This record gives sequence, C-alpha cells and structure tokens, in this order.
Amino acid sequence: MRVLFYLYVFIGISQSVTYSQPFSIDTVQKMFLYAMEDDDMNAALYRYLSQWNFTDDALLLAYKGSSRAMMARSATWPATKYKYFTEGRDNIEKAIQLQPAHPEIRFLRLMIQLHIPPFLKYNTMEADREFLVQYFGKKRPAKGSFEETMVRLIIQYGKLSASQKAMLEKGY
Repeated sequence: MRVLFYLYVFIGISQSVTYSQPFSIDTVQKMFLYAMEDDDMNAALYRYLSQWNFTDDALLLAYKGSSRAMMARSATWPATKYKYFTEGRDNIEKAIQLQPAHPEIRFLRLMIQLHIPPFLKYNTMEADREFLVQYFGKKRPAKGSFEETMVRLIIQYGKLSASQKAMLEKGY
C-alpha cells in the first residue's frame, strides 16, 4: 500500500513536468522529503535525477549525491553500500566546492551525515550546523517554503545545542 502511495505521488509530480522545462527544483525537493524515509521513493528520485547531467549545477548535483548516498540504506552487500555512499559523498563534495555558501547544499550534506555510521569518517556536521544556524538566524524563511521545511528538519534531526536551537526557533 505504501509503495502504491509513493508511486501515485511520483507520477503526480512527474506529470507536472513540461517538455520545455525538463524538471523543476520543486519536484526534486518534494521527492527528496519522501526519499528521506522511503527507499522506493529514493530509488525513483535517483532514476529521475540520472536522466540529466548536472556537472555545473551544484544544487542538483548535491541532490543526486544525497540520493545516491541514501541508496546505501537498502543495499545488502557491504561493498555495494560503500560504493553508493562514496559516489554520493563525492557528488555532494563537488557541489560544495562549486557553491560553498549555498544553504540547501549544506543542509543536504548535514542530513546525510546525521544518518551514517561514524566509522565512515565523513563528518563536517559542526561546521554545517553552525553555517545553517547563522544563515537562518539572520534570514527567516517564508511560510510554506522549502527553506521553512529545512529549518524544521534541522531543529528535529540536527543535534543542535540549546543555543543553536533557540536561535532557529525564535523566528520560526
């Protein structure tokens, strides 16, 4: 039943894409939110993003990398898990190099790092947390925007200090 629901959502989102504009970031953002919790939706997101080459678009490269890294959750062989993770990590890091001050890219990297085991030694969480708290502490996201969703998820999963959490919540 859950798979049918996600298939329905994916088809609905996919149908909103026109031929003149092959895809929108809104579609990718919505799919990512579902993909964070569901491996089938994540596989659909990765297939969707794999249709295009994003070597120069840092944000979409970061989404593709995040999706690839999350594929490690459902892989059974350790070598495959590691391959998915490293391919995803490399894409995320390339996106960071292209646009180091982009809050959505830093958010994606933080969300991936919060859900991987420490032995992988991929940890820039403190720097990303601090960057995002400073960014959203100065700039309040619009109601109903994806940035507002980002702030909510950072508060929920970000393992913030009390002062960081207070800074984000004061204007949320």
